[in-house]
Amino acid sequence: MPRELADRLGGGAALRASGAFHRVDELAHGSLLAQATASPRAFTREAARAVADALRPVFAPVRTAASWGVEVTEDVAGMARQWRFEGLSYSALGRTAARVLAVDVDSDRHFGEALCRASAAFLGADVDRQPWS
Repeated sequence: MPRELADRLGGGAALRASGAFHRVDELAHGSLLAQATASPRAFTREAARAVADALRPVFAPVRTAASWGVEVTEDVAGMARQWRFEGLSYSALGRTAARVLAVDVDSDRHFGEALCRASAAFLGADVDRQPWS
């Protein structure tokens, strides 16, 4: 990662201390090379979440269903769950939900994922388990 991002994250020492990375090497001119796990097979959802949490300060803000003006109710959450159960991707679910809920979205995939996350939370379900994942 470029020095500008590394500096905003507190440098190599801060990334190492986060525990999210298997290895963090400092490169020329302040850049960093951060390796999440020892091997690709070890890169689990939990590892991805840890990396995302460590890098969150330099990410753009995450949009939520509410940021698109959607209130997740039992009916909305039930529709989203059914669409995921039927195998709709986040993009297809986002397009379908935007049409049904009459919402203007700038990204079908991001809206679909945000709606699924909000719906799973509303229903007390784990978004990383079926039918959500």
